[in-house]
Amino acid sequence: MGDLKNWGQRELTRLRQDVDRLFEALCFDMGVPPVCREGGAGVHFEEHGGELVVTVPVPGLAAAAIDLTATPTWLAIALTREEEVGGALHRETLRKEFVLPVRVRPDAARAELKDEILTVRLPVVTPTRLTIDD
Repeated sequence: MGDLKNWGQRELTRLRQDVDRLFEALCFDMGVPPVCREGGAGVHFEEHGGELVVTVPVPGLAAAAIDLTATPTWLAIALTREEEVGGALHRETLRKEFVLPVRVRPDAARAELKDEILTVRLPVVTPTRLTIDD
């Protein structure tokens, strides 16, 4: 038992994010909506006009401090904040992954930062009706 280690806030946050992602993926795979459609911390999802619009408050951050990654089923947002503490540069990154409520086309996504609000617009995939040849 000598190799046991106390987990700090960083490890506990990572564990919570991993468990959240697993439950969201399970809901998606089962075809049911996630337990909580809001992303937390002011993250908001809204579908209209053939787009999924995701808004995130990012007070005090510039576009260069934001990293976005998307697939047809999820969106990852990483925010990096830097500050000088005691003459040393301290960098902290917060990364959150969201299972999207609809399938999207990430190759046509757009993002904008205005008035400390990040807005990500992801075109929704529309189902294609197939015909059966006789």
